[in-house]
Amino acid sequence: MRWPHALRLFASDCSGGSGDSTYYSGGNYFINVCYPFVAGYEKAADFLLQVQSKQKLWTPVSRDALTAGMFVATLLHETGHAAFDIMEVPVFGREEDAADQMSSFLALQFGKENARTLIKGRAYFWAFESLWMKADPPISKPDPRSSNYPKDPEQQCCYDPFCAYMDEHGTAGQRMYNTLCIAYGGQPDWFNDFIEARWLTPERAKNCAAEYQRVKFAFQKTILPFIDQEQMKKVQTRSWFTGVEIKER
Repeated sequence: MRWPHALRLFASDCSGGSGDSTYYSGGNYFINVCYPFVAGYEKAADFLLQVQSKQKLWTPVSRDALTAGMFVATLLHETGHAAFDIMEVPVFGREEDAADQMSSFLALQFGKENARTLIKGRAYFWAFESLWMKADPPISKPDPRSSNYPKDPEQQCCYDPFCAYMDEHGTAGQRMYNTLCIAYGGQPDWFNDFIEARWLTPERAKNCAAEYQRVKFAFQKTILPFIDQEQMKKVQTRSWFTGVEIKER
């Protein structure tokens, strides 16, 4: 990228809360990787491996692949935000959705092993959030008289079916399926096992190629002109991960 400003990368405790998420600081031109967020998906990887030892998950995956894939996929997502800000790229729709699409699209540009590590790391994390942590909001509001109903008004918002969907991010389940669809749409041979394992329904899968092409067209129109083509070719030949990190079992 021919950045007009230096894009800096930091790692810190952020505010020290368990919910701290890695973020891009608009106008300040830096990405901050929050240690609690990294620790969070390392715990998610540990849990998923325990589940995998007892029952079959969608496709085999290793702890190293999960953590490495999610780490890099997160940086690609935040780099999407940086590109939109620094290059003044217009975004039609929610910027968080656009950054997710950027991350998934870029994941497919560096070969099969890199792509599978990135996509599976990201998708399994959102599966963990959606299916095991119940991060997706409830459809109906629980009884306020229930002993489990939170006393804090801010926490009560999480139980409101309208308020809960007001976040700028999509739900964990939506982000998982959107990631998988772009991956399958861009490289169906690399990710056909997703379809065989029923990660995606045939109804969604049949339109994934068109979804990928829309993202590709947007990237070519808005981001590609800022990229040094010769350097891009060199970067595309690199392997980002060690052998352990791309091992799927």
